[in-house]
Amino acid sequence: MRRMTRRMLAALLAIFFLSGAVALGEANPYQSVLDMTLAGMTAAEEPAEVDEMKGFNRFTRTIARAEGTSGLDAVGYAFVDLDGDGVEELIIGETAENEYMDGCVLDIWTQMQGVPVLACRGWDRYRFYLVPDTETGKLAIFTEGSNSAFESQYEYGIFQNGTFVVQHLLVYNSEAANVWTLDGQPCEAAAAEAMLALWQGAKLAPMLMPFTSLQTEKDE
Repeated sequence: MRRMTRRMLAALLAIFFLSGAVALGEANPYQSVLDMTLAGMTAAEEPAEVDEMKGFNRFTRTIARAEGTSGLDAVGYAFVDLDGDGVEELIIGETAENEYMDGCVLDIWTQMQGVPVLACRGWDRYRFYLVPDTETGKLAIFTEGSNSAFESQYEYGIFQNGTFVVQHLLVYNSEAANVWTLDGQPCEAAAAEAMLALWQGAKLAPMLMPFTSLQTEKDE
């Protein structure tokens, strides 16, 4: 995989995040999602149990209220056409200024007939990150997950047709005969660790608009 310079990464981020935010314009099909997220983070009490694949992501509230983070500035959003189909997705995640959850993306929402639909949801044990795909020039997705104390899973893939398509699955299991597997096949530790280091080193800090801006609009 060809290495990308800092200048190339900056240009990639500017194209995907800045142009995407402008293109959405006044008609915002995701306004209800933004309002729901803002209300959940600022409510006096944590919202009641909700459908985890439809409603409020409680980990946005965890980040916004964690010691050492900057409240609503710690969580932000952006509009990005992740798969190039002309429909912009809504990304909600941790802003670059905070590292409570390592700058991860928590939610990716897409649209179906103009209605927002949750496509991907992360939490503290299943974290999404945007990474550059140097083969296509687009954004790819890298995840870090943990099923137990002895097993960790790492996924690499793309966003396509409104869903996350996993292209590679790297698994570490300290209790298995084959400690490392790649796409279901045994993998040498050195090769697996090199691949993981490449993915982890490519994490991008998304240029997200902090939720403070929405709170300010509502207070005016």
